Amino acid sequence: MKRYDAYILNKLLDSYERSSLSRGTNQIHVSIAFPFNRKTIPEYFDESSLVFEDVHEQLQALEEKDLVRLVWKKGHEGNILQKCLLNTEKVGQAYRLAGRRPLAEKEREAERICRDCLVSCGQDRELLRAFAQFLLDRLEKGKSIQAYADLDQPDQLQLLLQMLGAVLDHGQQEPCFLREFSIQIFHDSKTAEKLVGKTARILAAFSPREDLQGLDPDQILAEYNIYRNPSWIMMKGFAGMEVGGQSLDLSKIPGGLAITDQAVPSVHWEKEKAPSVVLTIENLTSFHRFSRQEIDGGRVLCLYLGGYVNRIRREFLKELYRQMPDALYLHFGDIDCGGFFIYRHLRDSSGIPFETWHMDLQTYLACLPSGKALTEHDRRTLADMLGGAWQPEQKALFSRMLKEGRKIEQEAVSVD
Repeated sequence: MKRYDAYILNKLLDSYERSSLSRGTNQIHVSIAFPFNRKTIPEYFDESSLVFEDVHEQLQALEEKDLVRLVWKKGHEGNILQKCLLNTEKVGQAYRLAGRRPLAEKEREAERICRDCLVSCGQDRELLRAFAQFLLDRLEKGKSIQAYADLDQPDQLQLLLQMLGAVLDHGQQEPCFLREFSIQIFHDSKTAEKLVGKTARILAAFSPREDLQGLDPDQILAEYNIYRNPSWIMMKGFAGMEVGGQSLDLSKIPGGLAITDQAVPSVHWEKEKAPSVVLTIENLTSFHRFSRQEIDGGRVLCLYLGGYVNRIRREFLKELYRQMPDALYLHFGDIDCGGFFIYRHLRDSSGIPFETWHMDLQTYLACLPSGKALTEHDRRTLADMLGGAWQPEQKALFSRMLKEGRKIEQEAVSVD
């Protein structure tokens, strides 16, 4: 038998918690009611069943305990319910019978956790302090923090704040993998993984670093030297290099090679075999397909970027640029909003004067038959980009994209 008394009592308590009554700030009389209609409890109105008898019996038992008051439809007293009212003077007993904690009690516990965090986190964790204060302010004003924390799981809020502080502390430490990080902080290899999404969202929202916007959770954690899996830097083309004391001629390696993050500090470039063009490519298929040996008469070192450039790849590019400042630096990516934001992130975060390659109006028009339709979000973003700090020729491209209603994936662009 379904417990309609428990179901309706919990619905009444939910309504009570959404009202000003639960915080004692109401200025007028407020009734907390569960209305009986085909939307709230359709089976009650099913003439082929006897559900109404169970509902009446269970709710009348609650009424005998003085927890609710039943209001019957006029002319159908004892037969058809109109609504069930919560007795707010006995709300404590209602909570105990429902086996749940009052909202105010849960909020006070969350407030305590946030205050403890503010006391213990120190002045050097400004982002953590800002987030804890944000939660505390919302709680004190009776606003929801559901987007970040479930009040029924205060231990998860505690873990989230701990995770956030540990990530911030790790930014200047040696790179590590996520499960290693989790064991170090929580003595469990999987706890951190469960918190990655919320932690990354908080970092993007509360950090003064605008370059975190648009990154996925793994990319954001990589900015703090935490990686889910080893990150590989793939390259091919023309270059002489030394990796871990081993001299390599990249032009003699078919298809190129890949090195892990750990190998990056051991890379040294041989100036006598220096490329005159460095080309970063956004997508893997386009990287593998690329086979040109020269661009504008210059010998090309081609690097797979993989979307937004992470911290390790950024440091790799900076060192490359330090040793080869005279090379021409180009970027090849999707002709869409994301592609141009990736390009700008690459240029701004590395400090290298990258220019776009085959991301122009001429290429766009040539590939238009293979284009994909713009989404409404694409259209809004492009409209905003027309008013942003982009080059005039790029704005002309954005305007044409809006007119044509299409975008071009990099894989549709042939450069061979």
